[in-house]
Amino acid sequence: MSQKLFHKVQPTAPEDKVPVGKRWAYGSGNFTDHLGTDTLMSNINPIFNIELHMDPRWAGLSIGIMRLWDAVTDPIIGAVSDNTRTRWGRRRPFMFAGAIGAGLTFPLIWFVPGGLSPFNVFLWLTAFSILFFTFQTCFTIPWTALGFELTPDYNERTRVMEARAYMGKAVGIFVPWTYAFTQLPIWGGDTLLGARWMGVIVGAILIVAGIIPVFILTERFFKAAAKQQKIPILRSVWMTMKNGPFMMMVLITLFTNLGGRTVNHLGFYIGLYYLFAGDKMKQGVLAGVGGNIAFALGLACVFVMNRLSQRIGKRKTLGVCLLLLLFSGVAKWLFYTPEHPWLSLAALLFTVPSVTGFWLLIASIKADICDDDELKTGLRREGAIGAVSAWISKLSTSLTAVLAGFVLAVTGYDSLLGNDQAPGVIDSMRWWFYIVPSASALVALVLLWWFPITEERARETRRLLEERRGKL
Repeated sequence: MSQKLFHKVQPTAPEDKVPVGKRWAYGSGNFTDHLGTDTLMSNINPIFNIELHMDPRWAGLSIGIMRLWDAVTDPIIGAVSDNTRTRWGRRRPFMFAGAIGAGLTFPLIWFVPGGLSPFNVFLWLTAFSILFFTFQTCFTIPWTALGFELTPDYNERTRVMEARAYMGKAVGIFVPWTYAFTQLPIWGGDTLLGARWMGVIVGAILIVAGIIPVFILTERFFKAAAKQQKIPILRSVWMTMKNGPFMMMVLITLFTNLGGRTVNHLGFYIGLYYLFAGDKMKQGVLAGVGGNIAFALGLACVFVMNRLSQRIGKRKTLGVCLLLLLFSGVAKWLFYTPEHPWLSLAALLFTVPSVTGFWLLIASIKADICDDDELKTGLRREGAIGAVSAWISKLSTSLTAVLAGFVLAVTGYDSLLGNDQAPGVIDSMRWWFYIVPSASALVALVLLWWFPITEERARETRRLLEERRGKL
């Protein structure tokens, strides 16, 4: 059994290795990719619902609109990036403009003028979030594609994504504390003032982190890609959608995300009203401590999952992650208790390894799919593949954002009642929060069983490609 499960790790050729410094330079882009988005998503309900009293359905609709726009721009930027020919490459000019623009527009989201009606607050949030996400896409899609190009080696790709995952986990140092930051005494009880300063600080970090990979990395496949034909956007999207392994990967990602994104926001309300009886500072501290524990645990999980994938392959390791997510609902049911509120942090032992390993491996698998696509089409289309996967993911995010607002409304929650919610409201939140992620993980696990790209197939694909067009 052990011989079938584990195999000898094949060495990486020296020319296929990515220097450690360049791995970390690529990984730094994860700050620009995630810090702004995660900060926005985690603070919309605390700031715009609890502080500004926006109806949760309006908040959900706003998130749905902004992410729908984000999804529309993804394939456009991906195709344009694939077709761009400049002396600086296909990806880096977009990354530079995107990082600067995202950092300058993010603070504007939080500078909501006083006295606006709830509907005008909704318009403000939606409009400036759309502006931010437009620049964010200009950075994220080319940056993602650049990561697929850094090495053709099966295991080295996961090592590159390991550095990216470490930097992504480092975002967890900051984001969980952002709401607590808005509650500091220095703001004199003005949460919105704290949110504005939070936006300025995050915006500055987005710019610095985003331009690092622009100036340090090069594009391995640029010379070969510069000679290939330019592909119209719609044709590029259609070619990507016809790739079987790609669509299977998209469905696995869709169902993995579906459960969490629909109900994750309920964790804040459960902590605030069920664990801490309405104490905002205690909930803010719990979120901050939990985020830092998740950061430390996530770093360890990145290391472990990378090594495990080299011994048993990416597909089997992905299955381990989905099993952990499946059992996370039971863990939350056991550990979320007002008698011992800090015990809720034990659920991180299930959620952090599952999410960390999933995104580490999915990013590496997408690079393998790019090779599979080149074997079928003769084209290097990292931008299109990265963009269309993000497009479909964000369409689902848009849908789940709307659903999330309605789930909160269905529970009967009323922001004006604070800790005095009607009987049964908090219990309803809890069951949604426990059950939905586990159910969606079960569907993703079934789909993974049929995913066709194994390590053997990936290495054979590379061999055939290099026979046809030589090494790059």
